[in-house]
Amino acid sequence: MVVLILVSIMIVMENVHAGDTNPVYDPCSDSKVQRWDGFTFGLVFSSKESFFFNESQLSPCDRRLSLSGNSAELAVFRPKVDEISLLTINSSNFNPSKSGGYMVAFAGRKYAARSLPAFVADNTHTITSFTLVLEFQKGTLQNLFWKKFGCDSCKGDSFVCLNKTDCAVPNNKCNGNGGSVDCNMSIQLAFSGTDKNENVLNSCLGIPSAMLSVQSAASFSCYYHYHHQLDSFPTASQPELDVQLPAIPVHKHDEIPSFLHPTSRYTMLKRVILGQFNKLSKPICILMDTFQALEHELVQHLFQICPIKTIGPLFKYPKLSEDFRRDAYTAEKSALEWLNSKSSSSIVYVSFGSIVMLKQEQVDELAYALLNSRLNFLWVLKLANMGTDFALIELPNDFLEKAGDRAKVVQWCQQEQVLAHPSVTCFLTHCGWNSTIEALYIGTPIIAFPQ
Repeated sequence: MVVLILVSIMIVMENVHAGDTNPVYDPCSDSKVQRWDGFTFGLVFSSKESFFFNESQLSPCDRRLSLSGNSAELAVFRPKVDEISLLTINSSNFNPSKSGGYMVAFAGRKYAARSLPAFVADNTHTITSFTLVLEFQKGTLQNLFWKKFGCDSCKGDSFVCLNKTDCAVPNNKCNGNGGSVDCNMSIQLAFSGTDKNENVLNSCLGIPSAMLSVQSAASFSCYYHYHHQLDSFPTASQPELDVQLPAIPVHKHDEIPSFLHPTSRYTMLKRVILGQFNKLSKPICILMDTFQALEHELVQHLFQICPIKTIGPLFKYPKLSEDFRRDAYTAEKSALEWLNSKSSSSIVYVSFGSIVMLKQEQVDELAYALLNSRLNFLWVLKLANMGTDFALIELPNDFLEKAGDRAKVVQWCQQEQVLAHPSVTCFLTHCGWNSTIEALYIGTPIIAFPQ
């Protein structure tokens, strides 16, 4: 099926197939469709920045975006679900670079499915071939993303490789500029989640199951998009690549979950976490240790992808915590006894969680900073186990003697009780999810030291 649409005001649709039972033709309206039904989605061409509002990417259907004032152009298509479709946009009287050079695919208002902005053209190059993957769940379009295939097909003098991901044509080689290359845009559609046999058992025994995620919705989204290769993440060749995911601000390369970065030392944990996503279609729901008020927009977006139920913060259920908690280290009761001996709001609590291991130079800097502050502090400092690839660390000489009764250093403690203790005034933390959500719920001020 080929549909040619050029201007932002006029919507033209051709070749609507017989047997199409979907009555919705507006790309900004929601509709449930069956396999082989027609459905409507749009492409908007504009600048990359125009698709964002307050650092969050919105659907082109959202009126908070001022696309109409940014020379944006709209193309609307009506393919069929699971039908092989090649969509074409005639570039003879349409120049995507003049509209901003980026495009976003979108459909629906309530679910607001939209792709990330994809680069199309600038003053020097034009990308002419794209693959758009449309993810459906139970008949509803949930997500759209651009599939990249690298530069293996960039052959001959007519193509160049951009960012090691896309084949582009130099504009002076396009037939509209006197060249010989056809620079019309072609978009191949691919479908995911439309298997007619998707109603499978929830486990191998047919027993309903649920998955518990003890990380934030933001981290879950990062892992989900990384595992399914829905978006670009930092690689060994592009370690400082920014990450743009739906419903959350743009992440710098050092703001994504550290397990996903190519320089991470925690490769085993990365495999364990991503391994859970291999069976994500099995559970009847995903229980998430967060709460709606904290990550509302993102939770609403993720619910379109998989059935999420927020149940956090889990630690606020004391009996559940006592019966099921399994700490990596044994808490030292002397920490609470020491806190009891101190006056109200007089202690700085320092902890970097159960996984992060500081480098020796970080330990030294932090130790001298705490000494020079002349404040009281409780410091949870783990020692690396023999046989791991982490270097053994130690406190500076005479540190404990110089600190005296102002300091208490332990390997582990009962953090919830420490954060709620009246003698604790603030929390220096690596910003792990458990630490963050505990401090937020209890109301302990945070000094952030992300690791």
